[in-house]
Amino acid sequence: MTAKLAAMRARLAGGAYRSAAVEVTADRWVVDDTLVAVEAHGDATLGDGSRYQNRYLWIVDVRAGGIAEVREYCDTLHIADLMGFDAEVGR
Repeated sequence: MTAKLAAMRARLAGGAYRSAAVEVTADRWVVDDTLVAVEAHGDATLGDGSRYQNRYLWIVDVRAGGIAEVREYCDTLHIADLMGFDAEVGR
């Protein structure tokens, strides 16, 4: 996993995105006493013209002093496909 993340960072630093950044839009918010869930989607164009279109879910645990924890979920298979990785390697 460390090698995959290093390769992704190098590709991004080398101009992997044609668009300026990933545009992320929050689509739905669910709020409870100590929890906020945000469903969102992201869109970008990569340097080779392919599209990055991912979906995200952020779970935010809120305590009296502020945000206690944030967990993020996204489609990692989509990312692996775009970055040219075999998602089955290492299983």
